[in-house]
Amino acid sequence: MAILPVIMSLVSTVVTFTLGTMDIANSILQLLAGSSNKGFIAQLLGGVVSGIDLYLIGIALLIFGYGVYE
Repeated sequence: MAILPVIMSLVSTVVTFTLGTMDIANSILQLLAGSSNKGFIAQLLGGVVSGIDLYLIGIALLIFGYGVYE
């Protein structure tokens, strides 16, 4: 019974890492495309910070999964 939260935690970790990577990749693609909007830098920074937040959530889920497993 305790293995189910471990599996779901690891799956959630993979999902959050994937979403974080997609956010950061989207910001890089927007940077390469260029723009002249006033909020361009804020939008890029928001994408990068959002990606890092998702990585941190994924790490927390990973630690939780390993803790329950042990």
